[in-house]
Amino acid sequence: MSFGIAVFPCLKTSGRLRLGGLDFRSTDDVDGLPEEQRKAVRDIADMLFLKDDLRIVSSSFAIVDSVDVNRRTAQINLLADIRAVVAYAYSSPHETFDDILLTPEEVSLIVVSPAEVSKFLVYPDNHVTPAEGSIERRVLADDRDMIQGYEGFYNFAEPLWVASGSRLYPPRPQATLNIQQDMVGDLSGPFSGRTGTEELLRLLNRPDHPSRARIFTALKWYNHANESQAGADRALLNLAVAFEALFNLPDNAKSDRLADSISLILGRAERIQDWATQFYAARSRVAHEGAARELYYRPAAKQKSADAERFGSLMLSGRTIFQLCIATLLVGMALSDEAQLSEKLISNAERYTRIYALLRDAESDPAQGLATITPVVEQIGRHRYIESTPVNFDLMLGALRRAAAVLLLCEPLSAAPISDALRLCAAPGAANDLFSQLDGVRQLTIAFKADEAAGLSERERVLRLLAAEVWHHTFMTYFALKREQGLEP
Repeated sequence: MSFGIAVFPCLKTSGRLRLGGLDFRSTDDVDGLPEEQRKAVRDIADMLFLKDDLRIVSSSFAIVDSVDVNRRTAQINLLADIRAVVAYAYSSPHETFDDILLTPEEVSLIVVSPAEVSKFLVYPDNHVTPAEGSIERRVLADDRDMIQGYEGFYNFAEPLWVASGSRLYPPRPQATLNIQQDMVGDLSGPFSGRTGTEELLRLLNRPDHPSRARIFTALKWYNHANESQAGADRALLNLAVAFEALFNLPDNAKSDRLADSISLILGRAERIQDWATQFYAARSRVAHEGAARELYYRPAAKQKSADAERFGSLMLSGRTIFQLCIATLLVGMALSDEAQLSEKLISNAERYTRIYALLRDAESDPAQGLATITPVVEQIGRHRYIESTPVNFDLMLGALRRAAAVLLLCEPLSAAPISDALRLCAAPGAANDLFSQLDGVRQLTIAFKADEAAGLSERERVLRLLAAEVWHHTFMTYFALKREQGLEP
């Protein structure tokens, strides 16, 4: 059985929770897992130490797909996003002091899979001395110098090779195991308010959301700003990049645009312009001179005196402003999605073009192509009666012709009349004869109506919807052409 384990070493949980479609639980909770997975969890849990010989009592883990250290998979990218959200959730800035609850290093994520690995990767022998008694506890290598161990990633930055009995420590020497911390309680309670964590957790389940990449890019730069080893100058620069990614700021006039963006989202809060100007002045000095020199916020900045009053650091307000902005943006995105705003701003003509393109791109997997166009066809139906420029017949009939040809590649079909009508619609020779094309649409619509909708497959149902939409817009033209040709009784 091929599997992997994703574990947050420094984070405990009192119950199970679902993040991005993955089930996380305590390393003490292995009920229901196959024995091979139970053993692997115990092995990894026994490797987790806080410092010296202090082993961490329990951590949070999920069973995932097998890990390939030479390939960045979609699930590894998802796990990186999960870590970004969790690190963000635990980064709540202190109201008074310029620090956060837990640094990203304390929200480290290890992802490994059982594997046969070289003993020299697990037990390097150059310029090291094994501790007393450790050699006896080592996993024995075979005649190829290979051992049964684990391979994977630590925070997705470096590959990792370990075996039963290895020790893994946090990247921060004085890492904290927060007493009250509890993932299942925290991520469904205290952190679900103004920080936007609840909305971020939902966004994890929407890989195709158009704003996802921008949001998670900003989130990761914000987390970089909170790393304990970043230092004050680099932290400020990383937070500036987070704002730039969040608002997609242009290269020029960033400080003015930042203030305008924040004001638009949070309202015209007093002194926002002053903070943004000072923040970006410090950011520019770090970027161009290597050091900010000035890291404090000065409420009376317009006074040219060097002794102008200072009140907290620029980062103290910056973290709070970023969290408020991202939370507000996420709520706005959720409201926009609920209202189906983006769907209302796309014409049905564009949707027919998209159907054709999606089916063309999925030629190697016809069934998947039809599944991909289903929501687009449903949107066409929802917006059927919106006043608009009539959709070009060639566009509609071309999309239906390609969809019919694709469905014919997916066997079996429900009934012969449907198959015959699909072949008529899909025939390339009919493309130059409008009446023949429309007659094919008519016959396909009748064939689908004659068959019970419940008896149709998912693939046939999407064709049924598409044919009905095309017929709705073309039936009057069909009967007009029929009268012109003298075919009316």
